[in-house]
Amino acid sequence: MADGCPIGRGGQGAGIPHPRQREVAALVAAGLTDAEIAARLGLARREAFDEVEAILHRLAFRRRTQSALWAVACALHAPDDDGT
Repeated sequence: MADGCPIGRGGQGAGIPHPRQREVAALVAAGLTDAEIAARLGLARREAFDEVEAILHRLAFRRRTQSALWAVACALHAPDDDGT
C-alpha cells in the first residue's frame, strides 16, 4: 500500500491484511459488480459479496464508493485478466 494510505472512518482499518480483500477492493475501485468480481476471481457471487462486506466492515465504511476511493488512495490495482 502507498505510504499515504488513509485509514477508515473512526480510525478503523489501517490496512486490509488479506491479499484477497486487497484484490477485491481494487476490483471494486475498477467499477466491477459482485458478479463480475466473482467471475474474475473464480468465486461464487455470494463469496464476492461477502468479501466486499468484510472490507466495508473492516474500514467502517457504509458504501462501496468509499472503499473504491480508499483503494485508489492506497494505490491498489486490479489484476489483469491473466491474473497479474
